[in-house]
Amino acid sequence: MAPDNTSNDKENINAANLDPAAAANPVPGRVDPVNRIRIDDKEYDFAELSEEARGLIVQMRMADQELSRHRAMVAMLHEARQLYGTRLKAVLPTT
Repeated sequence: MAPDNTSNDKENINAANLDPAAAANPVPGRVDPVNRIRIDDKEYDFAELSEEARGLIVQMRMADQELSRHRAMVAMLHEARQLYGTRLKAVLPTT
């Protein structure tokens, strides 16, 4: 059984700054670093990967974007909860 490297995979793949739209139509004869992706310390040309691999990379990027969006929402909700607590203390009767 292969070791579970999922936490490292995300960091390695995100470091690529990959633009799938640009990678789908590369300029012939030109190596563009935007179209390169690093996974487990090895670089790959996005355009040369299989359709399945490119699709998985795009899906991973979409998942990363959703995770980022949800982290921002959680941070906003924590701030709102603190504000509600502060406001609640202000309207409670004093004894």
